[in-house]
Amino acid sequence: MDESLNVLVDRKEPFLDKVSSDVESYVVRQGCHCIDIIEKSAEKEDLVYRTWRASVDSDFCKVLYRFVRRKQYNSHVLDSALTTPVCDIVSKHYEDFYQENADTVSAGVLAALTKDNLILDSLLNRVVDKALSKASREYTDGALHVMGQQVGHVAATTAGSQVAALVAHVLVKLLATHIAALVAKMLCSALIKKLVLLLVKKAVIVAVGGAVINFLALHVSAAVGGSSIMCFAIPVLVVYIGYKIATFPEKIGKEVSESVREELSDRFTPMNRSILDKIFEQIVDGKELVAALAENEEFKGILKDMAEQICWPVAGRPAAVPIFHSFRSGGRKAVEMTKAMSYEIAI
Repeated sequence: MDESLNVLVDRKEPFLDKVSSDVESYVVRQGCHCIDIIEKSAEKEDLVYRTWRASVDSDFCKVLYRFVRRKQYNSHVLDSALTTPVCDIVSKHYEDFYQENADTVSAGVLAALTKDNLILDSLLNRVVDKALSKASREYTDGALHVMGQQVGHVAATTAGSQVAALVAHVLVKLLATHIAALVAKMLCSALIKKLVLLLVKKAVIVAVGGAVINFLALHVSAAVGGSSIMCFAIPVLVVYIGYKIATFPEKIGKEVSESVREELSDRFTPMNRSILDKIFEQIVDGKELVAALAENEEFKGILKDMAEQICWPVAGRPAAVPIFHSFRSGGRKAVEMTKAMSYEIAI
């Protein structure tokens, strides 16, 4: 999937520009609540006990004080209330990014598939197995068994070469068509959305939490100095927060957006490689592509033509019983020809 990855990397900066802008706008719109804090379970990350809304009172400032010092409160973890919505913003941008680049992803899947002889050979064998299994149902007992025995019987015949050329030509066209449809479907799947959210969350937790804590730590330090005695520090912090809180949204918005951008930029290549690899794996190893190819009318037409033209006598049966050995024996040649033909398809 290197071809697709390289194209996505070239489009990284405009993508990060949009993400950064939307994150900053969101934070600023929260006003003083950009410093809200959530109290959640230490064991279950999604279990939130309470959201501490920003206010000029001692209870909130106690929680804020412990949050800045990265300490728990009531044995619960404290986190910025910005983390989850920023995750959602970034995830949505990633989903849109992949929708916009669906053609690039499809071309990358096709290129990766046709450049790997082992994977392509395995795929072709699975398609043939499914197609032959369905076609052989019209024959009586023993026919399928005989067909299976003929697999790979002819390795370098003229018929095998002709079949390979025909299969390669049709396979490239069908792969391009069906892979594009499967990629479009995959990009909307819960599996890919869940993977994107998981990867984004790892980056955003670090970026948002770090930016908010670092920003607030400077102000807490300015308010209370090095005091660690709560009864002295909290009253001073209440007064300071009340005086400064109106200036926080724009400053935190800028800090958070820059931090998110930097974290996403650093992780852009590995994150996108993980997403592309998962898409490739699901399409190539799944059943949908095999079924779509095996049931395609043009593909079935090839089988029908060969059934009429390539017939081997079978003991105890008329010579007209079709054995599709040439189709299978041409598989490896088809793989090589498919690989060569695929180079004409540009990302």
